[in-house]
Amino acid sequence: MATLHPFEPRHRPIPPTAFTRTELSQMLSVYGRRVADGEWRDYAIDNRDGKAIFSIFRRTQESPLFAIVKQPADDSPEYALFAGPERLDSNHSLSDLLATLESRPRLIQG
Repeated sequence: MATLHPFEPRHRPIPPTAFTRTELSQMLSVYGRRVADGEWRDYAIDNRDGKAIFSIFRRTQESPLFAIVKQPADDSPEYALFAGPERLDSNHSLSDLLATLESRPRLIQG
């Protein structure tokens, strides 16, 4: 009788990463202030390649102005702030990363 040996999968599935309710609340708080100033108008949340992405848009049809990416890490998640392809900052604290985002010059002075 033959012995069957299972094959190892070629690609291990990447576990999904998502923002917690607290993280979403922090990001939407910053987002809401900039919407009230008329600077930002839309956002999107996406999950790709084991990362969670919060993208901020000036207009819906445009590319995102900024993206906050949450990546899993061994001890705590790492957050990164992007403006297009440029990485502006990374931190293990979302609050510190959002402070960097809030310190950026505003597009509309109000």
